[in-house]
Parts: sequence; C-alpha cells; structure tokens
Amino acid sequence: MTKSDKHKVLIRLIALKYTPDFLKEDAGICNRFKSRGARIKYVYSFFSSWPMFSGIPLFPVPSKERDVQSAYMRCRCWHGEYGKNRKSLLNYLIKEIKKDIKNT
Repeated sequence: MTKSDKHKVLIRLIALKYTPDFLKEDAGICNRFKSRGARIKYVYSFFSSWPMFSGIPLFPVPSKERDVQSAYMRCRCWHGEYGKNRKSLLNYLIKEIKKDIKNT
C-alpha cells in the first residue's frame, strides 16, 4: 500500500464524515470503496484494534439489539446506538490512518 493509496483512503473516509446526506443512507463504511482490493483490506486492518470491534471484519460494528450481521442488514447504519458506534468507528479509522500516514 503506497502512501498515495493511504491518502486516497483517508480522503474518502473524511468525505464520508462530512457529507451532509450520508446520514440518510443505509450503506456502511466499506461500501464507499468500489473494489474489495488493497484499499479495503487496509481499512479492515484497523478494525481489530478499535476498542468496540465486534470480532467480525465484515460486520465490525457491535449491536446490543441483534447479531452484527442482522444489525447491518436491518438497522439504519447511521442512526441510533448502532449509528453512534458506526460514527465512532469512522472517527477511529480517520485518526489511525492519519497516524499511519505520518509514520510512513
């Protein structure tokens, strides 16, 4: 993963955070990446160090109401307690990727 690729990931995550309409969408963070290649694997690499990580990379956000896959499929991704957790993950990814780029 080049530094340029890491910057592209970071830009996409920051854009997601500051896009006013993203709260209306039910797509998760990973859906923002068109391919399942190196960039998404890079994002996945930070999940396990997030304190709230569910333990399942495809569904990293925990849910108190249901299993994590059902929560993703049936909940509005950016609303309620589940949405709060998703925003926490997004902020965590931005912070950690900034640190990683700085140390590269």
